Amino acid sequence: MDEKIFKILAVDDTPENLDVIKGLLIDRYQVLGAINGAVAISLPLSPLNLLHCLNPLHEVAASL
Repeated sequence: MDEKIFKILAVDDTPENLDVIKGLLIDRYQVLGAINGAVAISLPLSPLNLLHCLNPLHEVAASL
C-alpha cells in the first residue's frame, strides 16, 4: 500500500456525514474530521488548501 501523503480535513456538523466522507476517502488519504469551523482551525495543519463544498453529500459521493 502506498503511503498516504495527503491529508484531508472534512468539516461537517453532522457526525454521520463525516463518517461517510472518511469511509470514501480513507483508502487514499489521511482523513481528519472536525464538527465545526472552530475545531477545524484549531488543528495543526500546514499547508492547507481549502475547498468549500455546498453540494449535498450524495452528489459529492457520486462524483468520486
